[in-house]
Amino acid sequence: MKLSVIKKLFLTSWNLAERNTNLSSKLDKDILSSVFIKANKDKVVLLATDSKTALRCTAEGVTVLEEGSEILPVNKLSELFKKAPSDEFMIDVRNGKIVIKAGKGVYRFSSYAAGEYPEFPSADNAEKFCTISSAELSRILEEGTICASLGDDYPLYLSSVNFEIKDNMLRIASTDGFRVAASSACAECFAESGTQEPATMKGVKELQKILSTLDAASPVEILHNDKLFFFRSENIEFSLLRVETKFPNYEKIMPTESTLAVTVDRSMLADVLERVDVVVKDFTHQALICIDGDSTMTLYGKAPDIGTVKDEISVKAEGEPLNIAVNARYLLDAVRVVREPDLKIWFNGSKDKMLISRCENKDFFCMIAPMNISEAEIAKYKSEPKDGEDAF
Repeated sequence: MKLSVIKKLFLTSWNLAERNTNLSSKLDKDILSSVFIKANKDKVVLLATDSKTALRCTAEGVTVLEEGSEILPVNKLSELFKKAPSDEFMIDVRNGKIVIKAGKGVYRFSSYAAGEYPEFPSADNAEKFCTISSAELSRILEEGTICASLGDDYPLYLSSVNFEIKDNMLRIASTDGFRVAASSACAECFAESGTQEPATMKGVKELQKILSTLDAASPVEILHNDKLFFFRSENIEFSLLRVETKFPNYEKIMPTESTLAVTVDRSMLADVLERVDVVVKDFTHQALICIDGDSTMTLYGKAPDIGTVKDEISVKAEGEPLNIAVNARYLLDAVRVVREPDLKIWFNGSKDKMLISRCENKDFFCMIAPMNISEAEIAKYKSEPKDGEDAF
């Protein structure tokens, strides 16, 4: 196999493949820390897997001088590719030996035999789930995954992302037990309405990075079998593990009415929450939200040995006055992902869940459970300490 490589273009494809190898492996001969490269006259394909995710992509910026297949060890070659002294370099593989010629440098390494690579997953026999644009899939993943954990939490749905077909839409949802986020977009659906399939959040995180490299209008075909989800675009096929768990029926616990609706500038609310979180982030994250009229929201926070905060923001409020304690970080996560200038927050008293959504519709929402707080604690939040008095 002999390839002429344009460095900048090739690295875009190589970096995608590299991230899907077992980079944490300390073993020199770990086959999963390698990229399998297949070169023929029509195209060059890179294959990479860490056994939980798998990527197949067409490499850009490569001219095939001699066809062939080889397994290239990432830990030896990646840094050299990135630090190559010239804009173009040559990869020549013969008899298990890799020769890289870049500028005046010549570098030699050992490769693996192509037959050693594990069986690679393919979407060819998978069932169609839906087709959606890259931009819309990227948006609903950003909005709908804010509650999922990147760890291996138990129960498994806490570290999973739920893919659901609902009324000709794809809905993405996640939960950590204290809040739920869900986001929907129109899609060409093939699975029946109500079909739900959770996937690992770790794998979805990598999918988001891959989507960022695609054209916004590129269609992404989503397929599934009994073990895997597949995401296929023109030059990329990515797979990740489905999770054997049942996602909670969060619609059963959604508030069906509200006692107060607040419209607020998203950017201004994010700024206030960040200032409040400076005080409370190393304590309980608790913030007290007070709305006594129709135009002002006041936020309070406190933490022993750190300080207190009182901040205000102008809002448009319709409904009953309210004092409610919330996790400032949870609310801030929801506020940050909404891209519109304004958002709406729906309250149903101080003991029920609050709902954050766009002003025009609820194709995205985040439902957050309130924190317990007594009337005495509320009064202490609101009281201004006198000179010499403990503010906590």
